[in-house]
Amino acid sequence: ITRICKEMNYDMASIVYDSTIYRCPSDNILAAIHKIDESVKTVLVVGHNPATTDVANMLQQGEQWTEVPTCGVVAIAFEGVSWNEIGEKRKGKLLFFSDPDKL
Repeated sequence: ITRICKEMNYDMASIVYDSTIYRCPSDNILAAIHKIDESVKTVLVVGHNPATTDVANMLQQGEQWTEVPTCGVVAIAFEGVSWNEIGEKRKGKLLFFSDPDKL
């Protein structure tokens, strides 16, 4: 996390750690997303498979993956939707997928 924050010039003090999304089922990640305050406009969720891949596939209608690789990045945009609405019924638009193995 420290390295990612440094590259993004992001303040480490602003990070919220949630132990419920560490090596968990995808429902835990979705529940954590649903709790995000509406004043927050951008979120970076860091997690582990298989939940990471499951959530990435569930939250957008674009590409579907069998596995998001280690350090892979899936960027999804949601318009006109609150955090507690997103999920299987309210999907976002896939902005990009970055596979570090192909860089």
